[in-house]
Amino acid sequence: MIDGEPAIIDKDYILKSIVPKVPKQAAEDSLYAYFENQLGLTIGYATKEITMAPATDEDREHLAISKGAYVAVVRSVTSLTDARAFQYTESRHRADRFSFRDFARRTKK
Repeated sequence: MIDGEPAIIDKDYILKSIVPKVPKQAAEDSLYAYFENQLGLTIGYATKEITMAPATDEDREHLAISKGAYVAVVRSVTSLTDARAFQYTESRHRADRFSFRDFARRTKK
């Protein structure tokens, strides 16, 4: 919710062989704090893809948008430092509330 309006549908899928169980409290507070502080996992990196797509019936129902509207879809795969992918996330954002900001730094070797 942003300013009392639904803005994002966020779906997370976590590899059970790496994270067998996610307590409700961890899901409500901070998944990454749980992964790192309780399970001792070291998160290394994530890859993201951002696209625009027509809103689905589920998007329209949960985001209060009309037929014909588009949503920004952010798909992300998060991996541990040993390169094992363990989390897939798909976030669907109302286009009128979506913003993308990037920071890139190049270092000399």
